[in-house]
Amino acid sequence: MTAPFATGLLALPYNWQEVDPEHSHKLLDEFEAHPAFVSVPASREERRRIGAMVLTNPENRVWGVWRGGELLGVLVLTRVLEGLDALLHFMFLDQNLVGKRTLLTHFLAYCFTVLKFRRISAEVPEDADKLLRFYRTLGFRFEGETKAQGAFPVASATPSAGGTKVQRPATTIAKLGSRVDGMYWRDDRWIDVIRLRLLREEWEQSNADSASRSRSSTYRGRTDREGGRPEAVNHHPPATG
Repeated sequence: MTAPFATGLLALPYNWQEVDPEHSHKLLDEFEAHPAFVSVPASREERRRIGAMVLTNPENRVWGVWRGGELLGVLVLTRVLEGLDALLHFMFLDQNLVGKRTLLTHFLAYCFTVLKFRRISAEVPEDADKLLRFYRTLGFRFEGETKAQGAFPVASATPSAGGTKVQRPATTIAKLGSRVDGMYWRDDRWIDVIRLRLLREEWEQSNADSASRSRSSTYRGRTDREGGRPEAVNHHPPATG
């Protein structure tokens, strides 16, 4: 089954046994070349093996991202719980998320409407600020963010080093609470991971709001454009095999 396409990109189920071996080698070369493509300390050979396990694991769902006959990357769902949740990863061979937001937006629609997931999860290393902002533009929220906003509608007061009070926004509280300690290996140390999620009802509400804005914009004779583009960055499955 074909996932929706955008800006010339097409997502198709990726079966490593059926595609040209050259395409799989390109993906494995990327795993081998980039230590950050896996979440544990690993040699080049181990990273290549981990990449192969991600692509061939029958419990994962993998889509190749194509422009014409050129393979540009993969979309991967792991930890799949049918009808409930899956963990989203993506990797693009051009090392860039510019122009990919529309593709990911349509892919999320595919996950909710065709695959019938209740939610889609994501895990982002704490130092990957650009990637975190990209997920936020897709509608993802920190785990517990909605509850934090309900408990702290404005902010919470926390004593600072000088004994005065500083304001902590609810989003900051949720971000701190969504951390998983020491889960990702970066260079020579373990760092934390930030957990995010997008719920189906939030996606549906966002679609309804976008449709309303589009009708309003059309009525006023304006054309909406995609918001600010993310800076060059690449995301990859934080695989452990």
